[in-house]
Amino acid sequence: MMNTRVSIWRNALRMLLALALAATAVPFVAPDKAHAEQAADGAYHISTAADLLYTVSLTRAAIGQSVDIVLDNDLTLTEADLTVAKQYGGLIFGTIDLPFKGTFDGQGHTIKGLKYDRELFTPKANTGLFASTDGAIIKNLTLEDAYIGADFRGGVLVGRADNTRIENVTLINCTSSITPANNAVSLITNAGVLGGILAGETNGGVIYNCEVRGGRCVSNSTSAVAALGGEGLYMGALVGAASGTVIEYSRVTPIREVAADGTVTYQHASVKNSYDKAVGALGGFTVYAGGVTGQLSNGAQMIDCFSTADCYAYCGTYVSVGAGATVSVGGLTASAYDNNCSIERSHYAGNLSSKQYNALIVIPIIEYNVYLAGLARRADGLSVSESYFKPSASAEEGTNKKIPALNDAATGPSFGPLDDNVYVDRDFWEGCGYDFAGGIERSSVYSASHINKWVMDYDLGIPVHGSSIKATFDFPGAASVSIGTTGLSPTQAQTTDNAWKFAVQGVLAADNAVELSATTTDAPMANGTNGYRFVGWCREPSVTVNEVAEDPAYFEPMVTGDWVSDSPVYEASNADPANRQFEDNDLFIAHYQAQVLFHDVDGNVINKGTGAADPNTDDDWYDYFDPLPSPSPAKPSESSTFVGWTTTKNSAGGGGYNGITSTELVAIVNNGALYKASDPVTKPMDLYPIYIDYSVNILTEIEGYSADADKTVRSSVGSTHVEKVTNTDGITSYRVFVKDATGNDLSVDGALPDGYRFLGWYKNVDGVEVRVSSDPSYTIPADTDLTQQQTYIARFEYRVDYYVASDAQDANEFKNPTLHAERWQRYESAFVELPPPAYYNEMFEYWASYDPGANPAIGAKFTGVICNPEKVASKMTFGGVSTDYAIGVGIDFPGAGSVELRGEPSLTGTTSGSVEVETKPDLSGDYVFRFWTGEGTKLNLQWSDWKETNREKTFHPKGSAYSGSRAYYFQAHYAANVKFEGVLRTDGGEWAVERRYEERVLLNQDTSNAYGYPKAGSSTGVSFTSAASPTDADMQRDGYRFLGWIDKSAIAAGEMTPQEWGYVFDVAGDQYCTSQASRAVPYLLAADAVCTRPMDLYPVYVKYDVTVTTNIAQAGVPSGAGVNIPAAPTVADGGATPSFNLPYNTYTRDSADPGTITFGQNNANVTVKDDQTIDLSLTAENNATPVVTDGQATYLLKSWTIEKTFQGQTHTETVPVSDPAVAGENPLSYTIESGSSYKFIANYEPLVVVYHVNDGATETVVRNNGQQLGKGPDPTFDIAAIDLTNGGIHVFVGWTATRPAAGQYAIWSEGTAMVSSSTIVHRSMELWPVYRAATVSVNSNIDKEIEAAGKKPESYRSLSRLDSIASVTLVAEAKDFPGYQFDHWATEYDSTTGQGTPVTDNNNFVLRGNRPFEKDTTYTAVYVKVHEVRYHDAQGNVIYTANVKGNERTFVHDVLVGTETAPDSGGGTTAGSGGTTPTQQVPIDVEAYHNIAVALDAAANADGREAFSNWRWDNNGTMVPWEQFFDKPITTDMDLYPETWQVKATDAQDVAMTDQLTWAIDVSALETSSAPAAEGSAATPNAEKQTYPIQAYFGQGNYYDQKHLTVHVEKRSYKPSSEPTYQPGNPLPADRDASAALGKQVALYDDRATGNVLASHVDADGGFRDYQEVSTKGTSVCTVDGTSYTTQNDGDALFVFGDIKPLTIVKKTTAKEAAGETFLFTVTNLKDGSLQTRSVSVKCPDKPDKDGIYAASVRLQLGQGEYFVREDKSWAWRYGQSYQVNGVTVPSGADGARVVVSRSQDGSTVVCENKLENDAWLDDSARAINEFGQGAIL
Repeated sequence: MMNTRVSIWRNALRMLLALALAATAVPFVAPDKAHAEQAADGAYHISTAADLLYTVSLTRAAIGQSVDIVLDNDLTLTEADLTVAKQYGGLIFGTIDLPFKGTFDGQGHTIKGLKYDRELFTPKANTGLFASTDGAIIKNLTLEDAYIGADFRGGVLVGRADNTRIENVTLINCTSSITPANNAVSLITNAGVLGGILAGETNGGVIYNCEVRGGRCVSNSTSAVAALGGEGLYMGALVGAASGTVIEYSRVTPIREVAADGTVTYQHASVKNSYDKAVGALGGFTVYAGGVTGQLSNGAQMIDCFSTADCYAYCGTYVSVGAGATVSVGGLTASAYDNNCSIERSHYAGNLSSKQYNALIVIPIIEYNVYLAGLARRADGLSVSESYFKPSASAEEGTNKKIPALNDAATGPSFGPLDDNVYVDRDFWEGCGYDFAGGIERSSVYSASHINKWVMDYDLGIPVHGSSIKATFDFPGAASVSIGTTGLSPTQAQTTDNAWKFAVQGVLAADNAVELSATTTDAPMANGTNGYRFVGWCREPSVTVNEVAEDPAYFEPMVTGDWVSDSPVYEASNADPANRQFEDNDLFIAHYQAQVLFHDVDGNVINKGTGAADPNTDDDWYDYFDPLPSPSPAKPSESSTFVGWTTTKNSAGGGGYNGITSTELVAIVNNGALYKASDPVTKPMDLYPIYIDYSVNILTEIEGYSADADKTVRSSVGSTHVEKVTNTDGITSYRVFVKDATGNDLSVDGALPDGYRFLGWYKNVDGVEVRVSSDPSYTIPADTDLTQQQTYIARFEYRVDYYVASDAQDANEFKNPTLHAERWQRYESAFVELPPPAYYNEMFEYWASYDPGANPAIGAKFTGVICNPEKVASKMTFGGVSTDYAIGVGIDFPGAGSVELRGEPSLTGTTSGSVEVETKPDLSGDYVFRFWTGEGTKLNLQWSDWKETNREKTFHPKGSAYSGSRAYYFQAHYAANVKFEGVLRTDGGEWAVERRYEERVLLNQDTSNAYGYPKAGSSTGVSFTSAASPTDADMQRDGYRFLGWIDKSAIAAGEMTPQEWGYVFDVAGDQYCTSQASRAVPYLLAADAVCTRPMDLYPVYVKYDVTVTTNIAQAGVPSGAGVNIPAAPTVADGGATPSFNLPYNTYTRDSADPGTITFGQNNANVTVKDDQTIDLSLTAENNATPVVTDGQATYLLKSWTIEKTFQGQTHTETVPVSDPAVAGENPLSYTIESGSSYKFIANYEPLVVVYHVNDGATETVVRNNGQQLGKGPDPTFDIAAIDLTNGGIHVFVGWTATRPAAGQYAIWSEGTAMVSSSTIVHRSMELWPVYRAATVSVNSNIDKEIEAAGKKPESYRSLSRLDSIASVTLVAEAKDFPGYQFDHWATEYDSTTGQGTPVTDNNNFVLRGNRPFEKDTTYTAVYVKVHEVRYHDAQGNVIYTANVKGNERTFVHDVLVGTETAPDSGGGTTAGSGGTTPTQQVPIDVEAYHNIAVALDAAANADGREAFSNWRWDNNGTMVPWEQFFDKPITTDMDLYPETWQVKATDAQDVAMTDQLTWAIDVSALETSSAPAAEGSAATPNAEKQTYPIQAYFGQGNYYDQKHLTVHVEKRSYKPSSEPTYQPGNPLPADRDASAALGKQVALYDDRATGNVLASHVDADGGFRDYQEVSTKGTSVCTVDGTSYTTQNDGDALFVFGDIKPLTIVKKTTAKEAAGETFLFTVTNLKDGSLQTRSVSVKCPDKPDKDGIYAASVRLQLGQGEYFVREDKSWAWRYGQSYQVNGVTVPSGADGARVVVSRSQDGSTVVCENKLENDAWLDDSARAINEFGQGAIL
């Protein structure tokens, strides 16, 4: 079979070979037969392995770069397939020079068994199924069990992808093994490692919905002796390095294996990046391992991704090189290089680990699990939002990993660690914006609209990508439903008992069956049955919400009766592909009904149709919110009124109520147990009828009732009654009315006794007794709650008759009592003392009771209050002897003023002292005196003899003397002022008029009043004009209806209370307006009312308040939001004769910008009907305005909302609009009442949501009806100002649709209605941010100690707000206090016992969710007392403080040391020999060692550089060496100072030049006889170079040309300064030992790139050696040309160099790949019979010159001789070389181009020019930043 397979392959080889030749420009002849021929659709289709190889080869030629390739079926590759493919470069599409640019569509198929092995000495970069892509599309493909071995850069799918779209690609159990090009072959590269399981490197482009399932990404590398190593060692489970790439909705997951017994195991993907630095190598470096990427850069984004990969990094160096090597391990990414990168809604739930081995000192530093981060490690400036990690996934026995979230930050505003309980809380994730419903449209580079759906994997305990089904029930309270276990939740069913919040269960593709079950709630009915019943399961597809608002109509269109099962337990199966019974986003609805049984009064179940008793209940089942029917049970009596139904059974009877009391009815209503027809069914119910005679709740009283036992009767006056009335429309109403004493209805033909006048019906309204009617018959309004007791009181007015009479016997005309005035008063009002008349020679004493039939008629003084009609008369007393004079003085307006009579009647009128009268007006000033009349009788006492008028208040008649046989009468004539408020005359003056006594108040026109003499009746010739009162037209106000006038002076007159006034005029801010006409009408001034006192009349209006708008405008769409607004509806009259101008509030659109509106008013001419109502007609546009300008979608009218607001209560109703609209819908016909405010809202779809993000600033989004709201924007209010204004620390907690009482944000309180991202949008909304004050506090257990030290505790432990508004986040932070170290946060801390409930040992603890609002919770920062170990640098600065608990810790501890496992093994360490894992003693306070290395590096300059050796302890002035204390327990505070080795270089002129060299100082070699063994190193150390403890490198291309150079070495031991003025930051004193390094070897190298040692002269013969030894002063080093060279100081190493001449090597190329790259040359010469070879490097510039040439050069100083210059082909294998020597082209042999350097020449030049020959070059761009100088190189 194998031979057959191979022979098939061979048939294709002719064509394949031709293609291979084409790639090298060899002419190509098409074969006889080709595979994978181009199909009619233009694509190449793959169905066999031969087809695959053909298309692979095709893409390696220019003609195949942009082809489209389609995989038509699964492929499994065999060894034979791979063997044949290997002969033609493997199954790799494209090359680095010919990147694939076409489309590869796998159509969901799988390629299994792809393998590409690395060959050790032929490095191959850009390895993967695709070597390189540019602008390509790769989609819908699965790779399984693939292995890719690559050098430098590789991924199983693609090595390098530029601007490539990769989507729907899955890699299962695939391995990507990447090794740097310099591994094992000693090449020099700055390229490093870029490795990922999916891709090695991506630049731009997008990766969407890709998955790495299991598999490994590994790199085990060693930098050999002479190499510098690679920077950019980036490994990621998905991508090694992503630059500018959007990685979205992609994941790294484990392989899930289910055993036969159901046991689930997981094989997690792993990322292992290991790198060893061999002895003598230079350069610090970082090894990166990330759960998704090794690096993000250049604005790369990670959106909706997650990883469970195990990530491990190891690095090791074996020589002291400054800060050494480091690892960086991040759950999502190991690094990010610029501020434009972001991670959003992503999480990590894998195991992080690391190991570092840095030999900085004699005792190496070995660290485990350092530089880990749950999200991103080296990522300054990275934006991270709503991303979290699971610390428990990294927990390993025996470890205590401290894993921050981002860099060193333990947590952040919207990122950080989550405990396991939160990790499986779907509500938490949904609150963070994760879409678990599949209903949130995302927009990114991938597409403008797509869904990134999450589901919960309850087995792993994390959210994952995938599919889910949902279940609920449609009758709240009826059941709970469950979705059984699935592959994502093998042990946990998902259940809900909340119909509006669905059960959601994730499902795998392998889940062929899911069980749904419904458990019915037990609801016993009176007949013993369960009140709920299961009907069947419905299946609704494509439901993209997981919860909905409580909308009874939501399930109606879903529950159609088409049941998928009628059993409560239903197994949905996908076993039959043609009949799949569940899909993603299916909602299964358990349909339930509730039973409602109607009973009669006796408790029998009745037929709801007939009302008769009927035990059959088959038709008594109802869906949720079905309307209750209206059964008619038999009435217990004709007088009974049916009130409704109740679930409260009457314990006194059979269940129903045949005559309920008001108390019982109130209790039922208050308990919400009263039901009426059409009320919605919301639960099972046994309903019992309620009957009532409402008249029992209507109580009447008659004022002044005769007996307490019956308050309805007043003897001889009348009685009050209640009557039930059935109107013509069948509606029952009740009226109260008054009958007179004879039983006649007062409103019909009854009459009250004389002196009684009906005032009105009164009742108590909110504590105020008010008049509800002035008619003796009053029909109680239909909206009156007659279930409550209502009391109506009939009140009256009582006439008081004032009589006057003279007391004198000769008073004639004035002797008999005559009626002076009539006054109507309220019940129990005080008697009013009117000013009396005056009689000659008489004095008024009092008003007395008067009974004409009594004797005497005038009785005692009248006292008391008015309770009945009364008669009073003036009691006068005669002043002396009778004179026969009868003179009286009166007034025509009772109460207007007083009168006085004085003088002697016997004197003539012209005589002084004769009769005189005077009047004084009432002090109120509201009466106007007009004139006097005087008249007398003839002798026969007929009034006609004498008449006179006078306009003065004091009247002295001018007639003759008065006769005793005649009578005389004087009368003062007055008028009262009547003022009309709220209106001005045309001249602008107030509208005030005068009225005579009992003159009509309301006059339509000016009326002339002619006065006659009161006794004679003849004309006085005096007249006054009564001005007209304002007309209705005068009182008209737009939008208001004028009702009439109410007299405010009635309050002072006792006819009205201030409370009654307020009851009428109850509209705040509108003093003349009443909310209801019915309030004002009983108090209105009657049209025929007469004036009996001054009046202050106020107009009464009812207002018509109409606003028309649209839901879009109402949402507050801001101008410039890009969203248009429909036109406002118009208002027209719906009546017949419009006559009333109705202004209404509306808006107008900007003609140029339909998104900008201006609010204002418009007018409609309408008709006001007699009942003060108006019929309106409102018209709204439809399908006219586009949602956005130039958009296709337009606003469609869906309904009207009418909001009627009265007295603060708003009633809302909705009128749907059909399509097309039917009568009454559009235009909408609607009747409005006066006094209420109406808002008519035309509702359109789609809907607009406006967020108020700041004062005057909004953001707008558009949603369709039924969509989820989604996550809102971030508000930008000054939250510090909110804290200041409201007190406390506030956090943003969400949005509310309730408009704040003030401002543009709300402060949370109990009951604040909030929206959420899952809120279903059913209307346009205006939303305001809600801020909530935290209720928790913090303290510490050492607050007293801190205060005792003069410090503030809040400076060391604090509670503050994180810089975030996206989630509820406060942070409790604790800082160490001198002598104390923070240990943990605790709640319920008891300072007495020192015990509490531990919360976390992170010093900054983020309070998420509801934690900031836990009531009465205090978080205590718990500190422990410590010893401080202070590490100082050479300038005395404390660079690290170790806080040591207890008295047992030392300075070192033992750690495990193993051997790094071989490449591709998955990482970790193995045991040592004998099966045991060895340990090694290492320092504990490693930070101090890093910090001293950094400090010494920063202090280095031309005068010297120092390398750290060890620490010494200042024990009270005695410096104790390290070896004497390092293993002793720390029991006190300690100060440690460094010991260092200092090197200093000086040139031949003794000028310091230390900083011109790069130094590598092997401290261990300086202080021991040999260098430390390389722990676990794969390197083979160069034994010779281990003897060079000090190595110094000149700068690249800058070779030293002086004759000699001196390196001075000494050891320095620093100690504290004894100077009293010393300040840290200045050099410390040090003991210097120049003898410490005597005999140690120092080597110099030409540059740090090549590492060529510089030989120097030794001995008397001037021979050469590769090193010099540190010597004492005066040591002879060598003799050269007769000159002897000796050292000048102890500790010097002197280098004397030979003669040199310049040789310049020039590198030239036009290849862009050379930009920024380093190229190597070897220079060989024959000396002393042997070849001597050195390497030099040339680095090309980043940009070419004007001719497009990349040129660089290096200049060597060489001794004279013959040299060969050759470019190192093992580095530059892509290019051939041509050479020119001194301008002449020369041939080159195996050793390169020959050039002669001699003293006779000024120098020689060799030019090497490259031409492209093959595709074996490693890279076409410089990788990452070279960090050699970043503190790692000395």
